Amino acid sequence: MPRFEEKFIDELLSKINIVDVIGGYCQLNRRGGSYWACCPLPGHSERTPSFAVNEAGQFYKCFGCGRGGNAIKFVMEMESMDFADAVALLCEKAHIPLPATENDFKKEKETKQKYADKNRLYDLMREAALFYVSELSKPTGAKHREYISKRELTKKEVVAFGLGASPNYDKLVNHLASKGFTNEEMLASGAVQRSQEKGNYFDALAGRLIFPIIDNMNRVIAFGGRMLEKTDFAKYKNTGDTPIFNKRKTLYNLNILKKEKLRLGKLDYVIMVEGYMDTIALHKADFKNVVASMGTSLTVEQARLLKRYTDTVLICYDGDSAGQNATVRGLEILKANGLEVRIVAMPDGLDPDELISQRGRKAYEECLNNALPLIDFKLKIVKDSNDLTTISGKRKYVTESLKIIATCENESLQEELLKKLRDDSDLTYESLRRDLEKIKSGEEVTVSVEQSSAVTFSGTATETAERFILCCYVNGEDFAKEPLDEEYFSDKFRKELSQFLTAKILLGKQIEQDKLKDFAGEENLEELLKILSAFDNVSEKAKERYFKDCERALLNNAIKVKIQLLKAQFEAETEREKRTEIAKQLQALTLKLTKMR
Repeated sequence: MPRFEEKFIDELLSKINIVDVIGGYCQLNRRGGSYWACCPLPGHSERTPSFAVNEAGQFYKCFGCGRGGNAIKFVMEMESMDFADAVALLCEKAHIPLPATENDFKKEKETKQKYADKNRLYDLMREAALFYVSELSKPTGAKHREYISKRELTKKEVVAFGLGASPNYDKLVNHLASKGFTNEEMLASGAVQRSQEKGNYFDALAGRLIFPIIDNMNRVIAFGGRMLEKTDFAKYKNTGDTPIFNKRKTLYNLNILKKEKLRLGKLDYVIMVEGYMDTIALHKADFKNVVASMGTSLTVEQARLLKRYTDTVLICYDGDSAGQNATVRGLEILKANGLEVRIVAMPDGLDPDELISQRGRKAYEECLNNALPLIDFKLKIVKDSNDLTTISGKRKYVTESLKIIATCENESLQEELLKKLRDDSDLTYESLRRDLEKIKSGEEVTVSVEQSSAVTFSGTATETAERFILCCYVNGEDFAKEPLDEEYFSDKFRKELSQFLTAKILLGKQIEQDKLKDFAGEENLEELLKILSAFDNVSEKAKERYFKDCERALLNNAIKVKIQLLKAQFEAETEREKRTEIAKQLQALTLKLTKMR
């Protein structure tokens, strides 16, 4: 990472006004000697302003989440940037050239060139977007306008989303060349491709209706294109990954979403749909808080983006795909990043665009109001995919449902879900509760439907217990002070984290949550987020009791593992004295395990 002299950083901070920087992200209101707003920082949402900006001192402080700092720190938080990138962004805003670093001129030159190249690509994509918009009104855009009319889009939506038309393979290339852009820059932008056979350059989205993809800084970074007629080509096509666009790290309509958040100060929820037309249809129906995943599986990066704008995401995928298991895996990523997830069921296989077109805004609002929490949605998938009129179908339904319910730490919700399962399965509530408790402690259970069937459950409940215990230590709970036993943990990273936390305890040092990201590294960041969000759905009063239950479950598992190891040693041992000693250890552990039940 480039290193900047302290003198330069001081100069940069003196030439920018933190009020202007932060005012670009949220509505600031002057009160007394400071400016106030509801905290815009990712991961914190509030209805009463506790975020203060001090213009005289050029710093900010949130009295709700506790974070604060200067303009550079704020940009790092809001844009998920490192220090060097945040400095570069502020230099760009202040029209201050980046200096050479004190120890690595070559690397700094490459860094400056990287930003210069990116700025050229942003300029190129903006020029391409303007070209497509102008082509839409020309004779060559007649078919594109006909499609827009067929989809009942008004001029307001066409302008708001910058829709355009690609006339053919050549015209964009010639236009960009006339504006001084090189073939290499065109290729780097992704807007233009090169034929391997002929060697010529051509519009990557030739003939399609164009949807510009705009980032939260209001820059065109990519394009999506839709075919107007049925062909062998894919109906939709997006720009590939480029230096300024990575599909995994962005969402369609972020620019309008950001404006909506600035207007309202807080978004109660964000609707996520699959495609461009669904987004535009919802916007037309006056739903501005909507983004599209552009057909990709949800990613950690997208989850972090959403967390900047809301705490709740309503997933509204097309009626024919919402029940797929791949969707559920993506939703787990959102939940692991601290978002409440609810799923909007679409009737009769309709997508949002079709529903609003055929039945109106109120019909769609009703779907939003009936959105299912993630755990209810998962249970619905299990129920819909099994035939409850057969023994095997009912058995599988009960088995899978108990696994899902075991992941929920909220006891009242567990009770509610168990009652629903009781009604669907005709089993007694007491038997389901007993089996659930065994699953939560990591034991094997036998589920009886109309005949006995041995069912072995996965380690999900054990993982939940491990994460909850680590979360208690990370958050410094009073009941989590004793050194941890790494043998309790089944995962490599959780073992390492337990060692790290134990070292902090023994040295009497405070655990700094902001340093855990560095400890985890990128490869373990998702698991760390799951650990940090382990308090979800557990009330403050229930934490200590649940902590002790988790401790008992992990101790139970550790004893079972030791028993299995000792049994293997006993079988392999030939000396009588050693076999006797192992037998004594086995007896003691077995007795201990019995007393715990």
